[in-house]
Amino acid sequence: ISPFRQLPEDIVRVISVACLETRWNPTMANTEAPVLLTQISRATRMIALKTPELWAAIHIPIIMAVQPEVMGTAQLIMTARAKGVEEWLLRRSGNLPLHISVYERHKYNETQQLASEIIDILLACRSRWKNVHFSCNPTTLSHVALLTRFEVPLLQSLTIYPSDYSPDGVDIWRNSNILKTPTLQRFCQLSQDSTPTYPVNGSNLTHL
Repeated sequence: ISPFRQLPEDIVRVISVACLETRWNPTMANTEAPVLLTQISRATRMIALKTPELWAAIHIPIIMAVQPEVMGTAQLIMTARAKGVEEWLLRRSGNLPLHISVYERHKYNETQQLASEIIDILLACRSRWKNVHFSCNPTTLSHVALLTRFEVPLLQSLTIYPSDYSPDGVDIWRNSNILKTPTLQRFCQLSQDSTPTYPVNGSNLTHL
């Protein structure tokens, strides 16, 4: 038996958490932690799956702007990705606060459906959002803007980068109740409006 296999489970858990990338949220790729940790051995897999700290952050790319002839393949990929996100956030992460980043390039009507399952899952765990970053089209962002401060009690950081500019997209944030969340300390939005005004509590903000 190798020395590593003789380590106590608690020590292996600490080592596993230390393997996480700290500069950005981990992806679902099997070449990086935490997914990589589930492929080393049966023992490390069991430990990883029982360690919520490994699954409390995720980066989710959403496939957009695909050609019609590959739409079926894109749909299969995003359906599988949605199932993975659901397992990751709704089961493996326990009750921990969540760090989430979502990247969606452009809006195309025929591919909008690819994002819907992912967004529904993210909204299902909104009460645990702590640090969220959405680089998405205005349609997707509108789901976030319509949330109330009572639905995101842990939210500390919110970053919004619209992939397409829309005057309505700016207006919806001017009236968004989510920005009144008492715990919100950081808000960032990329806007073409030179004088945007938002209903944020300035006394709580440390970054704007």
